[in-house]
Amino acid sequence: MKFIVLIIGLLVAVGCGKSEAEKLVGTYQATMDNTYKLVLYENGKSECGSDIFYAYENGPWKIVEKEIHIVHEPESFEDEKLSSVYKIESNGDLTWIAEIVDGKRREYGKDEQSTYRKIK
Repeated sequence: MKFIVLIIGLLVAVGCGKSEAEKLVGTYQATMDNTYKLVLYENGKSECGSDIFYAYENGPWKIVEKEIHIVHEPESFEDEKLSSVYKIESNGDLTWIAEIVDGKRREYGKDEQSTYRKIK
């Protein structure tokens, strides 16, 4: 009987864990030339902005392997399709490592990368 209770307890504990997406939902911040915020919402939308201007780029985000891809909505029909790529760090922070423009990925050098720390 004790064995059955232990098994049920383990199954409940494993089943109650947060998914990878749920763990990533929140507000992140990076300080470069300005302070930048990145917000990932439960509904798959995102917001990006800085302390100088907010409310630019509200695009969908998704997990692709161990990365977050945020698709930026083009402002006009002629604009390129752009996605930002963030590496998911083991501590939950996100490092901006690449961009995808019209399907072509460009990796950032170490000196170009920015780490967003989770603040909420």
